[in-house]
Amino acid sequence: FEKAWKRQALAGVALLVVASLIIRGYRDRVIEAPSKPSGEGVVRRGSLIGYRHLHWGEVLDRQPYAWFQLVMRPVPLEFHLAYYGLAGAVVVALGISMALHGTPGALWAVAGAFFLLWTMHLLLKVQITLAATRGIAEDRATGALELLVVAGQGRDQIIQGHRRSLFLQHRTAVLVLAGLQFIPLLRVSMSDLPLGASAALSAGLIYGAGVLWLDLETLAQVGLRHGLKETNPLAAFRATFLRVMLPGWLGLLPLAVLLFSGAGYGTTLVVFHVWLLWAAYTVYRVRKRSRIDLEHGFQALVTGLDFDTDDWELRDDFRRAAGAQYPAGEATRW
Repeated sequence: FEKAWKRQALAGVALLVVASLIIRGYRDRVIEAPSKPSGEGVVRRGSLIGYRHLHWGEVLDRQPYAWFQLVMRPVPLEFHLAYYGLAGAVVVALGISMALHGTPGALWAVAGAFFLLWTMHLLLKVQITLAATRGIAEDRATGALELLVVAGQGRDQIIQGHRRSLFLQHRTAVLVLAGLQFIPLLRVSMSDLPLGASAALSAGLIYGAGVLWLDLETLAQVGLRHGLKETNPLAAFRATFLRVMLPGWLGLLPLAVLLFSGAGYGTTLVVFHVWLLWAAYTVYRVRKRSRIDLEHGFQALVTGLDFDTDDWELRDDFRRAAGAQYPAGEATRW
């Protein structure tokens, strides 16, 4: 027993020495700092610092606020599950409509695919609005945004970083939806619908891709503005979503009345283009006000102060009118 105990003690001491040497070597290899600054020197690929620099180097060097949003506020898993589940359901519905071609069930399958596409549009816009308003509102409420500004992060760096983080987080979802937006065109071309109905559906699908991008850009910009202005993230989300989406939804009411009243496809197509121009104008107005707030009142909004958008909108209009009426050199001298 005594000899066995001694052998176990010696073996334990030997293993402890070996483990210490292994841990020391691993520590030196992983935690060892580079001999040069990470922005100038070459960082080892096997180190933790090297991985961070290789994976986030461009974002960290150019737009630190984008890196902060990407790391601290990833897209929720629930959104991915719901969104890509809907994408799969759209493909299945279109496949069923092709298998049932020429039967009443095919029309129901196509209608279900369009409804699922609309649901994907709505879900993505809600997620973009939440991401655009929640993070910036929390950073302003905690004072982190003010510290970034004091530390040298300019207005343009924060605005561009905020926009880029949203794009990087949701680019796959946008590309998937844009691709699905054009798949129904194949199904419409195979259908037995009248020429006017096929033209109206094709125009709606094509314009839908452009309107999607415009809405997402506007939601990101207006969400940043309301995230800075509102003290409550829920109020910022509500104000952003309703200001951007509600005018277009209200404009759809005359179009829906025409469709249910049995008006001709030509009349419906004309009204559809009028609605499209109305929606584009309302989006332009909202974007203009948010741009003025972010250009001229960013510092005040960061510190929690109020900003008079109307006054600056008049100055902005006057400046543009003067620049258009007089040559650029004379307008500058004024």
